[in-house]
Amino acid sequence: PALADGYLKDPVKTSDRFISHSLSAKGRLYATGDIARLRSDGRLEFKSHVDTQVKIRGYRIELEEIETIALRDPRVKAAAAKVWEPRPGDQRLVLYVTTDETITLETLQPTFRSFLPKYMWPSHLEVLSKMPLTPNGKLNRLALPRPDFTVTRSEDKKVREPITVSEQAIAGIWKDLLGVKLVSLDDNFFDLGGHSLLTLKMLSRINESFAKNLKLRDILTANLSQIAQMVDQGESHS
Repeated sequence: PALADGYLKDPVKTSDRFISHSLSAKGRLYATGDIARLRSDGRLEFKSHVDTQVKIRGYRIELEEIETIALRDPRVKAAAAKVWEPRPGDQRLVLYVTTDETITLETLQPTFRSFLPKYMWPSHLEVLSKMPLTPNGKLNRLALPRPDFTVTRSEDKKVREPITVSEQAIAGIWKDLLGVKLVSLDDNFFDLGGHSLLTLKMLSRINESFAKNLKLRDILTANLSQIAQMVDQGESHS
């Protein structure tokens, strides 16, 4: 079989995918993005696929699109995105950046809201001193460090600890579902890494624990303190 010369009118993608390698008799290979191992019998055993297009909670997203949007913020020098699964079925979209300035996920949210659908918003931010690179100088996505998902806030963010019975009970539900150590009354479930599936679980557990009938619309934008007030008042806000 013959190997193409490259992509039509796309020299950048051509140089990225069509590479020189001694494994090929003609000295050129096409990088498919597949991870495989060469067996002793000379056959390739397929392992997995490395791609910037991933599927998270039913949505197919392009990681490079998220990175491009993050770079719209002048404070961001370099950006990389990756999906992690801290617990089975709990997928988290993580954004890695390098910067010379103070930056938080909260300060990046306006940019994400302007250009990306909600399911493409990162739920966790990692600030690196430098991006891991391959020997060819390209981003080594596999070498991006695993975040500590139990930490969800910057150190200087003020924490208002839950006090009442309902506040503490709801905080306990959030900690269990999100796998976090600390929850503030001002926190929003989504800002701590929550997503639509976890929100439904959270709503069900709150209604079951307090014998209430809160609706999804009541809690989507509410913080912990506001949800506790709804529970205590027994009201559903239309």
